[in-house]
Amino acid sequence: MNNFMFVCCLILCGVGMMSFFASTGCSPKMDPMAKEQPYEHVADFLELPNATCTVTETTASISNAEHTFVFNRNQSTVLVNQTLYYLHHPIVNDTIDTRDLELLRDAIVRPFEQKHRLMVMLDAGHGGKDPGCQKETLQEKKIALEVVLEIKRLLEKKGHVIFLTRDGDSYLTLNERCEKAAEKPVDAFVSVHVNASPNATAEGVEVFVVPDKEALSLNGTSLPEGPSISQYYLKTSTRLAFAVQQQLLALKEKPKDRGVRHAYFRVIRDTPAPAILAEIGFITNDKERAQLATPLYRQSIAKAIADGIENALVVNFEAEAATTDSKTQTKGTTK
Repeated sequence: MNNFMFVCCLILCGVGMMSFFASTGCSPKMDPMAKEQPYEHVADFLELPNATCTVTETTASISNAEHTFVFNRNQSTVLVNQTLYYLHHPIVNDTIDTRDLELLRDAIVRPFEQKHRLMVMLDAGHGGKDPGCQKETLQEKKIALEVVLEIKRLLEKKGHVIFLTRDGDSYLTLNERCEKAAEKPVDAFVSVHVNASPNATAEGVEVFVVPDKEALSLNGTSLPEGPSISQYYLKTSTRLAFAVQQQLLALKEKPKDRGVRHAYFRVIRDTPAPAILAEIGFITNDKERAQLATPLYRQSIAKAIADGIENALVVNFEAEAATTDSKTQTKGTTK
């Protein structure tokens, strides 16, 4: 065999091996420095042991016993543990930007440092001369405040320290809200709003975080003049947004999942802390307006957000106690 035929044979064998690895869920060693990763490398990059990769005409699913990521091929969305998430960069030629994968890995997969006691700033949208969106007798400012006050009650009952940007029907500028958030070394800033749309069929819940500084998806908002302060907390903000969105989706009313999204909204852009903005339903949708009008539903929304905050940032006391008991029992058996 001459040198040319030998090289051709090696190339053909290499192509065959790549196809085999992709079809069996295994993968050749990834390049961690690459700007994008093809689907067969995603499990390694996300640090998902014993994961399988299944690619169909429309999706690429990477999953193991703990997590499932279903990417919509050559689009900008992925289902992360059944919750919709908008990537910062669209998937192109079936490769995913490593900056998106790094954020998902650090916020969702890797162990996360959690606390026993939180300091949280809650922000009820609008207020005073600014009613926010309104329909019939309902006003966004009133709904948001009632929800925030209930979140405060629930979290304080658990021993957390809660601050409010407003505790009554007062008007605050966006600057004043950000300044209040900067007054305390809070672990999280959570702004609550009600949505509206010219399309009366628009419905569902969504949670916003600021984009990565090089993101292409800005949800219609413009780039800030300077760097966004809260970008430094993007990992924690993303984790918090997922946890809150998952709890909202778990409501018995089963609201539509509009996803975890990115936008340069001022109150979360210039807040020196992990920050999210939750849109809890559409006042312009007949069904959701009727739900938002009931105190019981507003209490359910508040509990979902409070539970999401704790799930994201607070040590699981039951799990911690179980681990401690297990260690004590193990020590006892070795004596």
